[in-house]
Amino acid sequence: MKIKKITVKLPAFNKSLILKVFGNEKSFIEHCNSHLLRKNDRWATQIDKNLAYEASASIRFGDSNHEDVIEFYQRVVSKIENELINAISTPLYFSQKKKKKNWKDFYFLSSSGLRIIADAYTIRTAYWGASPSSSTTRVFQKSYEYFVRKMIKARSLGMEVVKVTNASWSSYLTAKKKCEVAKQYYSVSSKTSQNSGGKYNDR
Repeated sequence: MKIKKITVKLPAFNKSLILKVFGNEKSFIEHCNSHLLRKNDRWATQIDKNLAYEASASIRFGDSNHEDVIEFYQRVVSKIENELINAISTPLYFSQKKKKKNWKDFYFLSSSGLRIIADAYTIRTAYWGASPSSSTTRVFQKSYEYFVRKMIKARSLGMEVVKVTNASWSSYLTAKKKCEVAKQYYSVSSKTSQNSGGKYNDR
């Protein structure tokens, strides 16, 4: 099975990324087993059920090069690409980078709540973290809260965080969650400021 690449334009960073959709065939199969082909995962509502069933059967028999597995992979690639376009056009994503290091990780959040995580070369995962029955509003809220906490953690570890959005990230939180996140944010901010000699990068 040939791993496909997609080109992602990031105007905010004035650059384009050419990303493999999963690092290799083994990685794709692992994702199939963990969430892409699981009936209790939201991915089950995104791709034709008959195709998913046939692809799952082929994978169980160790035939990852069967035409139904390849077709399923292509459908996954197409879905991820469309969700990436949505996340970038909204926009709603951020990057994190260790200071004095060249690599970056990118976290994209689409309006459907799909979390897409990539480095400069590969989309490492794409998942909703929710069941098929969850409402889109609830899925997005849950994914958004996850992203905010990821940013907070990155900053607490001294990473450079660049967030890209046309609106305040906090505008996507409920009042209760705003209070919870604010407490966590300022706690981390205080600790980071003390550890860095009074400097805190809030980009």
